[in-house]
Amino acid sequence: MAHNHPVATSGRSSDDSTDREAAPWGIPGVAELSNPVLVLDREGRVCSWNLAVEKLTRVPAEQILGEPLPDRLLSAEYREAARATIARAISGEHAGPVELRFVTSDGEECAFVGWSTHARAHSGEITATALVGIDATGLLAAAGWQGGVESRIFSHFSHGVAHRFNNTLMVIHGNLQLVQSFKSEQLDEDTLAIVGDALAAAEDGAELVRGLLGVSPRERRAPQVLDLESIVREFAGIVRSGLPEHTEFTVSIEADVRVEIEFAQFKAALLHLVVNARESMPSGGVLSLAVEIARVSGASCRELGGIAPGRYALVTVEDSGHGITPADVHKVREPFFTTKSKSRSLGLGLTFVDDFARTARGGLAIESRLGVGTRAVLALPVINHQSPPTVRSKRRCAKNPCE
Repeated sequence: MAHNHPVATSGRSSDDSTDREAAPWGIPGVAELSNPVLVLDREGRVCSWNLAVEKLTRVPAEQILGEPLPDRLLSAEYREAARATIARAISGEHAGPVELRFVTSDGEECAFVGWSTHARAHSGEITATALVGIDATGLLAAAGWQGGVESRIFSHFSHGVAHRFNNTLMVIHGNLQLVQSFKSEQLDEDTLAIVGDALAAAEDGAELVRGLLGVSPRERRAPQVLDLESIVREFAGIVRSGLPEHTEFTVSIEADVRVEIEFAQFKAALLHLVVNARESMPSGGVLSLAVEIARVSGASCRELGGIAPGRYALVTVEDSGHGITPADVHKVREPFFTTKSKSRSLGLGLTFVDDFARTARGGLAIESRLGVGTRAVLALPVINHQSPPTVRSKRRCAKNPCE
């Protein structure tokens, strides 16, 4: 097969270093990357097909370089969707994950999930598109090949991050306990109070880790009856102490709100919403946090993801930040989609919040107007007020005034 393209890297060892290292659009070593990488030119022709993709598809590079992805390589059921996704990725219009179902040379189905990145000319025109991803065959097969794999990858990723973070927290918490237990006589009262606060923060971090672990079905924890008033009031006090001076913070919390949900996941979800709101106001503004009980029905149920009509605790976080475009507001729940800089966000926060809400038999609604702000509403089904809460605030609110 003759190729009239400036770059064609097969990923195979060669005595010709130019053929081996002629990185398509100036990134050396694509052939040696352990992750599957395929690079497409502006017409969708394959100009790089590394060893990891060869291993995944069992198709040698020399059979595909210089040609568009052939129909025989794409699963018939998902071929049309794959073609459309590839076209959007090449044009720069596709910002989310790219899922491709391949058919190997042995007739078996395998899955690639990755993300697109582009090489551009000085004029800004896209000259090539790289799809860098993972072999998601095992994750998809474990789920019976049903639906997309992005949420399962998110679960797998969160589980790994949580375990690493938990190891760090164990070291921090253990050393603080040593200071508190064996050095207390050498420390003044103010220093001991600081150590106590640090220990409490480490314990909060451990709860958040357990929330992340709860994203994985194998780590689901039993729900608990929560007193939302005391928990959110405590949380609001912590938020207030960490806000910049030019941010106004208003809090409105209804009394006697009981919900039966997983405690750590709720705190993690609320943290994601508040952090998003704060970061949308780099120059300051108004941040509002409210909890109220309301009866939800009709159009409101649809806006909250199709929840059943009934009484819900509505936890609302609202900001006066830069807002989100109408085109993007429908994508914010997608794994890895973000309106922030990629270096500052992985685009997983609202995916987690949405997953938590659904698990709790509730819903999440997001409204936004560009230049005006964003309003996120987390709806959680309330339970009988006679149910005694198993979780209340662990700290005295007076220490961090909420109002």
